[in-house]
Amino acid sequence: MIELIYNEEEDVTLEERALPEPKNIKQVGEPREYKKIFIEDFVHTFLQQYSAEMEQRIRLAVLLGNSERCGGKRHLYVKSAFPVEGVTEKQGKYNFTEKVWGTVYLECEKYFPGQEIVGWFLARPGFAVEKNAVMEETHRTYFSGADKVLFVMEPLEGDSAFFGFDGNRFAKQSGYYIYYEKNEPMREFIMEKNREQKQSAGNEQPDVVMANFRKILKEKQEQNEKRKKRAVSYGMKVAVALVLFVGAVTLKNQTDKIAEMEQQMGGFSIENDTEQAASDEVVVEELTGNVEEQPVGIDEPEPEDEPQELPVTEEKESEETKEEVQQTAAEAPVYEKYIVQAGDTLAGICRERYGDDERISEICELNDISDGDYIQVGEIILLP
Repeated sequence: MIELIYNEEEDVTLEERALPEPKNIKQVGEPREYKKIFIEDFVHTFLQQYSAEMEQRIRLAVLLGNSERCGGKRHLYVKSAFPVEGVTEKQGKYNFTEKVWGTVYLECEKYFPGQEIVGWFLARPGFAVEKNAVMEETHRTYFSGADKVLFVMEPLEGDSAFFGFDGNRFAKQSGYYIYYEKNEPMREFIMEKNREQKQSAGNEQPDVVMANFRKILKEKQEQNEKRKKRAVSYGMKVAVALVLFVGAVTLKNQTDKIAEMEQQMGGFSIENDTEQAASDEVVVEELTGNVEEQPVGIDEPEPEDEPQELPVTEEKESEETKEEVQQTAAEAPVYEKYIVQAGDTLAGICRERYGDDERISEICELNDISDGDYIQVGEIILLP
């Protein structure tokens, strides 16, 4: 015989039990009711600063916290984040090696005991916050499960979004929450890492520091020399165009004067020929004696051909020459000068100026930039 015991205090179904939610929260986007993601503000701020560091183009971290379920609802709480180094893209995914995982587990146990891995973080400066095949393959390989998420951030524009599995589909989540509470483990972790960085910087040998400084200074000087040469070349092109224009104007004036002189000389020649013909008459005197009259042949001067008028084409040729000079001056390239600001990348500048990334190589060639990921704050670059 089976005895059934009824307890009124436990007569609460899983669907009726409310999952805990932080009190002080800020909503980002439109989170779904059945799946809510909460990330602590201190963690969110740390990831923003971490992703803004431009030493590397791609930055990764592991997300820690916990998750709870109740019926068809799930709540995920991101309470900590641990930066991951040494991860490279290989075979279509970001490769988390055994060495990387060993470091992650040791550090997490040291700073965040009791918390579990709930996902990972990816910063991609200059790229839209959208999924791609590498993200999905990495997530399926190392962070599979309905309670695991990917947090993607683009630091230049400040965009961010969570991705996760909805059934078997890896998709972008519609929104999340940022909550505010005291987070001592994360605060202690950041302070400890800052102390380690300061100590490491203090132990660096002076000669190494000076060598790095000289290297940067030399690169700056080379860049300045290249810019000066480009400026001189551009100035010479403009000067040549101006000289051609002035020469064309001068040529027109001289052509007009020559045509006027030719017309004057032509009229003067006709008048002289007429006077000369009148003065060449022969006078025959009558002589006494047996003198027979001999015919005297007088060669009449043949009239010269009248000067032909030259076609008036000088003005037309001058206008065509002026148009060619103006066209040459207009075709001289004009570039916009842009001062690099903190957080700028060539990809970001291209999207802002042209709406896409297709002119990065053209900007690199124009400014003699060999590494498109390396531009200095305050540097002046030319934009086509």
